[in-house]
Amino acid sequence: MAPYGAPVHIKQKAFDSSGPRRRERAFESKWLRGHYMGLSNLLDDGHVIYVPGTEDSKEKFIHTFHDHQSNSCSLVKNLSPGGRSQKKTPAAEVEMRALDFTREDLEEYAAQRSKALLDKWDYHEALRLVDELAEAKFFEDRTFGVWRHGGAVGWTTAFKEFPDVAKALAKLVLELEPEATFTAICVMRNSQRGQHRDSNNDEKANNYLVPVRLPRSGGGLWVELSPGDRVCGQVEERSDDKGTRRYGHVLTFEMGRDPKVCPINVVEEDAYQEDLTPIAGNDQEWDMFLDVEDGMVKGPLEVTHTVDPKDAMAHPPLWKDAIAKEMNTVEVAISRLQVGTPERREWLQNPRAQRLPTKMVFTVKPNSKAELTNRDTWVKRKVRLVVCGNFAASEAMSLYTEAAPSEAVRTGLVIAKREGWSVGIIDIVAAFLKTPIGNDADDPVIIATPPKLLQELNLIQAHELWGLVRALYGLRQSPVLWSRHRDRRMEAMKPPAGFAMSRGRTISSWWSVRDMRGRLSAVILIYVDDYLVLGPKKVIQMLTDMIQEEWDTSDLSILTEDNAVKFLGMELTKRGEEMYLSQQGYIEELIRAYELQPGDHSRIPIAKDDAVYEVLPGDLPPTEQLIHQAQQMTGELLWLSQRSRPDLSFGCCVLSSMSTRAPARVVAMAHKMLKYINYTKTYQLRVNWGGNHMYLYPDAAFAPGAARSQTGWVITYGGTPILWRSSRQSTTALSSAEAELNAILEGSVAMLGVEAMLMDMNEYAEDKIVGSDSMSALSLSAGTGSWRTRHLRIKAAWLQEAISSGVIKSIHVPGVRQPADLLTKALSGERIRALLSIWGMGERKRPSQGGAGTASTAAARALVAMICCIMMVTVDAQPTSGTTATLQVDWDLAGVLMVLLMVLGALLLWEVAKWSAIYVYQEWTPGASARKMRRLRKLRDATSLAIEKEVNRLAEPGEGTGQTRDLRAPSLSESEANRRRRQQPRTPTPPRSTRMLTSPRSMRSPTPPRSTRTEPQEQVLTAWRPHMDHPSRPTRTDAHEQVLTAWRPYMTQRPSTPPIPQQREGDQSQQPTARTPSPRQPTRVMSSPGERWSEMSDSTIHSEELERICMDVIMLMRCEEIKQALRQRSLPSSGLKEDIARRLSLELVGRVRENNGPTVRQLKYLLWLWRSRDLSGKTLLVWDQLQERSHASHTIHRWKSL
Repeated sequence: MAPYGAPVHIKQKAFDSSGPRRRERAFESKWLRGHYMGLSNLLDDGHVIYVPGTEDSKEKFIHTFHDHQSNSCSLVKNLSPGGRSQKKTPAAEVEMRALDFTREDLEEYAAQRSKALLDKWDYHEALRLVDELAEAKFFEDRTFGVWRHGGAVGWTTAFKEFPDVAKALAKLVLELEPEATFTAICVMRNSQRGQHRDSNNDEKANNYLVPVRLPRSGGGLWVELSPGDRVCGQVEERSDDKGTRRYGHVLTFEMGRDPKVCPINVVEEDAYQEDLTPIAGNDQEWDMFLDVEDGMVKGPLEVTHTVDPKDAMAHPPLWKDAIAKEMNTVEVAISRLQVGTPERREWLQNPRAQRLPTKMVFTVKPNSKAELTNRDTWVKRKVRLVVCGNFAASEAMSLYTEAAPSEAVRTGLVIAKREGWSVGIIDIVAAFLKTPIGNDADDPVIIATPPKLLQELNLIQAHELWGLVRALYGLRQSPVLWSRHRDRRMEAMKPPAGFAMSRGRTISSWWSVRDMRGRLSAVILIYVDDYLVLGPKKVIQMLTDMIQEEWDTSDLSILTEDNAVKFLGMELTKRGEEMYLSQQGYIEELIRAYELQPGDHSRIPIAKDDAVYEVLPGDLPPTEQLIHQAQQMTGELLWLSQRSRPDLSFGCCVLSSMSTRAPARVVAMAHKMLKYINYTKTYQLRVNWGGNHMYLYPDAAFAPGAARSQTGWVITYGGTPILWRSSRQSTTALSSAEAELNAILEGSVAMLGVEAMLMDMNEYAEDKIVGSDSMSALSLSAGTGSWRTRHLRIKAAWLQEAISSGVIKSIHVPGVRQPADLLTKALSGERIRALLSIWGMGERKRPSQGGAGTASTAAARALVAMICCIMMVTVDAQPTSGTTATLQVDWDLAGVLMVLLMVLGALLLWEVAKWSAIYVYQEWTPGASARKMRRLRKLRDATSLAIEKEVNRLAEPGEGTGQTRDLRAPSLSESEANRRRRQQPRTPTPPRSTRMLTSPRSMRSPTPPRSTRTEPQEQVLTAWRPHMDHPSRPTRTDAHEQVLTAWRPYMTQRPSTPPIPQQREGDQSQQPTARTPSPRQPTRVMSSPGERWSEMSDSTIHSEELERICMDVIMLMRCEEIKQALRQRSLPSSGLKEDIARRLSLELVGRVRENNGPTVRQLKYLLWLWRSRDLSGKTLLVWDQLQERSHASHTIHRWKSL
């Protein structure tokens, strides 16, 4: 059978899918060149040949039976010539022909020259060799390195045939890039490839191109630019096959330098005029490479690490003793089955036998006997031979085995704290290897295949098998087999004299030891092969001796201030008489694994915005990689929250619920929680004893996010948290009272479970108390309430019976002191720390170095006294002046005065800042002149109105004279004034700047000051001012006549002002009329943009202004709509948007000047609506909406409703 990918030839069939081969194709080649793929899955003893596609046919796979090997050809030497030359051929007739290498000669030449170059390396000679071989077409269809096809990977044929050539090519690349690493290398000559993407390469990999021969022109490499790339050459635009425009830079080649190419980018090689032979390599990009020495550990190891087998085999002397030790340990658990033995035949013929592979697991573990001065003791190397149990077939045997839960450990520590016991730890060595297999009928029959590493080390014979007579690590049945064997041996053990030992019923993994009077003397907790022994030191030693008589164990480790112990992943420390729980080593390992820096801190574990149980619009879609990462990080945090960090429980509940629906957000929240752990990594849970009472603290967050409520409860015994939980309620609560009641019921059931666990140790809590912060829930649990809560009273019937019978008591706990509040919602940092102090958690403090507290206080006081005495020595005595101060200062009054001065100063600063801001706003900000002009116009109109009112009042009959004069005669009536206003021509206003259209807030141009009113006002005031200051009322004969004489000419003729629009209801196209306000009616400030823009009529507007307005309106349209409108009107539609918009705007100018076309005011209103309401992207403007006046009105009405 040919190797995979080998070139083969296959004969075409005499017919194809269309029938027999046609006559015109009779002289075509009947042999096809392909590549061998392997055995056929359709034909027995058949083969599969891959035939690449050509211009006329597609690629295909051919199944065939025939497998002919080529016959070896023998070379006939010393052939005699067919004829003999009679004379010499003249030189002119000699034909000069180029000497060509045969394929065999070329291959031999390439191998010999490459080997010579490797022996005596010369960079330039290597380049010349590559050039020669490329000219001879040696590198065609040859790639050196690794090939990949689907999931299969292997060496290429060229690499196997010419290893020296591959080494020479690789050395050429490394000559220019010493740190380059690549998997494949090839030589290309006259390659004119189009745009292509290296999609099969690693995303972080770089391509390297080394030029061998450069052309006179061209020959560059075009690489597409991505965001963030650095431009290294001339930027050019290219189009791909689909017409998509792409921008890239052209990299030029230089001899002796290789341009780096970005990964996975689209590249295109420019055409060139001469041959170019680059060498391409696939390089893995490294952020940093450090050649470090062995041993980066700076202190004794704290967490177990798994070592890669390749790294372990790189240092065999360090692991040799561990491997030999493991083999000696495993020897008792296996039965060697040599080839041809009856015992081997018997094992293999067993119908229940399963054959499983094995492997070696290398780990480094913390050394309990580590010495800081001896680096060799910092780690303990261990090799474990394990069975690959994942290959085993499923059986009916139950694989469940119980281990000590974390609440049992905390309960045992509380009892030890109450009794003043010590804590000891022992570990059974190779526990599974001491478990026999075959004692029970459902025990498995396993035949293991040992790893080949042992055969290489000459520890086993060839083809040797092992029959398992004892359990090995990795076997799925090993834990339950060990649990059965351990419990049997524990029950058969003889306890120390005067003691009795019994196994727990609620938790079978702990044992109680009692004396002859039935008092509890010690507690044993078992986690697989680890033993936690609680009791007096003497009793602990006796129990340890009893266990060591049965099995080999590690040395007994007693918890002291200088010796911390670990059990069930929790670290137990002691300071004075206090015991603490933490997971410092595990936290440090998490910080190291996720590369958190010392400054990566967070004061809260989870933010309120992230604590959502729904998929947010910004969440990324889940992928398999994100889900795996989210679940991994959630599991790592759950291990902390269930043992020593209840402040992580609520965050872990959110992570667990959203790990498959929003994994990207879960990963972000998990990183934030890791930063919080980094900030609080020294927090520890204190073990207290505050009385024989059991408290339940339940709490619930009612319907966060209008969904199911969040439940949280914690159970304490003796003042120490024993069990806690944070979860969502299974049903939707209709009220906060129901949510709180659900939390109380769930926590009460858990409290009964803790009580049953204590009863195993013959311990009873005096009181079981429920402390809730919900008065409504407490009233329901007491059996009171209205008809609205009748269904809740039925739910709380069991709790009511327990409270009425005195089994459970209920009290009200204010929400400020409710510890379960930590488990129901996201809180602030200060609130979290306040609740943690209630839980008994806090930052680790330094252990006291002195004696009792009173002694340290006395020492501190003595130190302060000594410092004061030393300070007195440095004081210089000075004679008194003999005078005493006579001024007595009342410092309370002085303090009050200072406060008042500070308040006054603050007010002064405020006023100065306020008036400065007002001044700057009125004088220097944009639009200040317009605002100032508006204020002057308002003042002018108000003054005119006041003067006219005063004149009219004086024109009334005088008091005490009996004479009257009609001073209002010169004034015009309302109808006459309106008639004259209509007769007056409109005053055109100058064109406004483009700022009106670009800034909607300042659309109204400032009205020029009307100087025509300044003169009559001054004349009127000049005539009236002497009489205004006179204490008596002026007479009609002098003052009245003077005022009317100065005012009458201007009351009959008033100057025209800029027109103010008068829009009739239902007619949006109504043109505005000029209207001059009289002193009786001041100018009304219009707020509508349409009215502000209508100060200029369509008839008086300048053509330039009209073209600009039309151009702005057309620019609101997209290019597609503008081109479509131009095509409808048979106008050119090519060019940029500004050009085509200018063509269409001229058409719109013509439409505006027609009778039924849109008005200027409508166009301005459309511009204002577009900008003020930000309609870009919300609606489209087309040409049909601007052709008619009614269409424009309809468009305005529609845009108003958006």
